[in-house]
Amino acid sequence: RSLSTPLLLLSVIPFLMYYVGMLALLWKDLPTTFQIPIILYSTVITAMAIAGTYLAMQTKNWLLIVGVVLFVISDSCIAIDKFTEIELPVGRLLIMGTYIGAQLAIVWSQVGTLRDE
Repeated sequence: RSLSTPLLLLSVIPFLMYYVGMLALLWKDLPTTFQIPIILYSTVITAMAIAGTYLAMQTKNWLLIVGVVLFVISDSCIAIDKFTEIELPVGRLLIMGTYIGAQLAIVWSQVGTLRDE
């Protein structure tokens, strides 16, 4: 399939804004030894989110977008919990709930795709 510019922009812009915002939130409390690894990991997660969202919009697989967003939320909660002074209410429940929800949504989105083939 060819790249659709509007879909690509809808996939990229929100996650890039979120990426910059999360790094800004984490940066002031981030130990120097973690800066490069966090930038690399955040870049990989952002690329995964963009690719998954773009694929989901192309295929109209909305459950995949739900999984991608929940996965980003889960990883963000882990980062906030580990590298900031922010107290997340029910932090572990929030982290695991969004992570399990992400995995379920991603798997279910693909099971539906496999049935259609």
